[in-house]
This record gives sequence, C-alpha cells and structure tokens, in this order.
Amino acid sequence: MHYLNEHHLLLFLIQILVLLGCARTLSVICESLKIPAIAGEILAGVLLGDTILGRVSPSLQVWLFPDDPTQSIMLQKCDRLFC
Repeated sequence: MHYLNEHHLLLFLIQILVLLGCARTLSVICESLKIPAIAGEILAGVLLGDTILGRVSPSLQVWLFPDDPTQSIMLQKCDRLFC
C-alpha cells in the first residue's frame, strides 16, 4: 500500500500546474494561428515527455515526472477524471 505525504501532494500540484499551463498556452497559440486547439495540447504532451524534455533536460524530466508508483497512480486517476 502506498501512503501519501506532503512531497507527493506538492509534486502532484506542480505536475498538474505545468501540464495544464503548457497545454492551455499552446492551445491558445494554435487557435490564434487558426490551428485546432487539440494540436497545441498534443504538442504540450510531446514537449513535456521523453521526446523533448527527456532529451534536453533528463534530470528535470525525472524530477517532474518521477518513476514512483504513487505519483503514477495519482496522474492516472486524474487523467480518468478528464476523459
């Protein structure tokens, strides 16, 4: 069983803030260029994932999205809320 502590909650809030902020910003930019907003949201996922952030700054990517089962479960449950 996994127990949450303050670090897990703080990191989760930072993850949500970064993910939603980047997705929203890029979707607004895409809409201003007459491109569908979903393209900006997909681009945000590519930028924050292993493809770009993982190659440019692996330490930041590992810090922001650690390979921790508790963090993974929290993001998966959050993803299900928005689907």
